[in-house]
Amino acid sequence: MEVKNENLKECLTNLDYETIKNLIKNSKNDSEKNFYIDLLNLILQYQQEEVVRKGVF
Repeated sequence: MEVKNENLKECLTNLDYETIKNLIKNSKNDSEKNFYIDLLNLILQYQQEEVVRKGVF
């Protein structure tokens, strides 16, 4: 499956806290939960870096 970087970036950055929280809640095992927690952390880190880069506090 070919995924373009722009589409993937848009999909990932449009995930919100509630969506990921529901994914964690519905996860069947700890490794899935850890994956979604790590994903949430990466998204938050990216968003924070973007805000800093743009100079918006």
